[in-house]
Amino acid sequence: NPTGASNFPVIYPMFYVYILLSKKDNKRYIGMTSDIKRRIIEHNSGLVKSTKNRRPLAVIHYESFETKSEALSFEKKLKDRKGKIDIQLLKEDVNYKLSLLDTAPQFST
Repeated sequence: NPTGASNFPVIYPMFYVYILLSKKDNKRYIGMTSDIKRRIIEHNSGLVKSTKNRRPLAVIHYESFETKSEALSFEKKLKDRKGKIDIQLLKEDVNYKLSLLDTAPQFST
């Protein structure tokens, strides 16, 4: 390749699911973004309607995903649990994470 592009690895965008903790009311917020640094700044600057009155906020956990659909699926699983996630278990247990992500469709042959 004359441009030399083949010498560089293909870089895919990452998507993130994050959990914020409000230092004001001690409640959690779960969100998804492709730019986690920008999104956290937006939250703590009061630019996000749902967390504007709950600042300051701290990131207590985040996960990265290669595809938006994986991230959205994980975010939905966390939100479906209605705040009953065990943050420590989420940080430590790969099987727990996989159980939350287990949304693969079943196909019959």
